[in-house]
Amino acid sequence: AISGIETALWDILGQSLNTPIYQLLGGQCHERIRVYADGFFRGADYVEEEYAAKAVEAVESGLTALKMDVDEPIASGHSLNGLLTSPDLRLTEAMVRSVREAVGEDVDLCIDGHGAFDLPSALRLDQALCDYDLLWIEDPVAMNNLKTMARVALESVTPICTGELLETRFAFRELFELQAADIIMPDLARTGGIMELKRIGAAAETYHVPLAPHNMVGPVCTIASAHVCAETANFMILEYQLGDVAWIDELLDEPLQLDKGDILLADKPGLGVKLNHAAVRKYRAE
Repeated sequence: AISGIETALWDILGQSLNTPIYQLLGGQCHERIRVYADGFFRGADYVEEEYAAKAVEAVESGLTALKMDVDEPIASGHSLNGLLTSPDLRLTEAMVRSVREAVGEDVDLCIDGHGAFDLPSALRLDQALCDYDLLWIEDPVAMNNLKTMARVALESVTPICTGELLETRFAFRELFELQAADIIMPDLARTGGIMELKRIGAAAETYHVPLAPHNMVGPVCTIASAHVCAETANFMILEYQLGDVAWIDELLDEPLQLDKGDILLADKPGLGVKLNHAAVRKYRAE
């Protein structure tokens, strides 16, 4: 709750001063906020042809980066205790290969393990996928042991991205000290809001670690995160939900629009967007 309250206070301050939040934070380093599409595969079965077709559809809409889940063997119960069997590993490689071949080499591709794998499986996964030029492997092991994550980060060829479950900059301190991440992905909705995300990004910069915020809770959080990204020198890319609920665009007075896979923040006070309160009341969960 504190993240939402803090973000609302920044919006109020920006509107009272007739100034965008990114200006209050120090001004823009980045005029374009690049995003990657998570969930581009929604509605597809876990088969090569369907994921590849969904990936092509996303890229044709203008997106330049995609993220796909690779924990299906664990999530579906085919494997137990985080173990990737050889058939599971071959299936995972085939899924990644199909998407990479479908979208080409110029589209960045990330994968998410959701912390599902054990240590040996995480290392085998990296070895199996090292030829596909992945932007990162996200949470290959669970975050409840950062030393294990650090070992994966040390031994893997592909950069390791993590941090979505950590709260406040103090939790990220251990991650930085252990060198447990090549890229961090704090979530504004979890970390405490706009200022805490800014502080985490600044701390990451001292370790030469890029910031790629996690973002799954709707368009307001997307815009709020984009304001922080705009002023953060070590910003890399922002998560964007594709294939969300059908009514997601109704929540704002003006639906969020992408320009060639980027968010362009308006020169409007505060967040620069307004809630459609009628839509909020209509779709509010009881």
